[in-house]
Amino acid sequence: MTDQPTPAVERLCAILRDRDWTTAREITLLSASPESARGWNRRFIARLADLAGGRILSTTRGYKLASAATHDEVMRCYTELTKKAEDTGRRASAVLAWYHRQRQHQDSDRRQLALL
Repeated sequence: MTDQPTPAVERLCAILRDRDWTTAREITLLSASPESARGWNRRFIARLADLAGGRILSTTRGYKLASAATHDEVMRCYTELTKKAEDTGRRASAVLAWYHRQRQHQDSDRRQLALL
């Protein structure tokens, strides 16, 4: 991630300015323009929040500028993001474990076939 501002990150910050929690659906509607009548999708909004260098909070409530957030809101965001990272880490470990089990079974099968 980068702290370098991009036009889209700055636009998201402008959309969130003077707002409380704003859902991705609301941001999609607010981001629509003559060039892009459909607005941004959820993944793009989440990516922009990632690129904002901590300036944008994201929780199950939506998105909010960190500069307008309370201590409790920042801590809730931190807790949700930390839990999501832990869940993703567990999933990654499960994928790797499954892969290694499959490889062991394949190697075992190959050894047995070689003995025939």
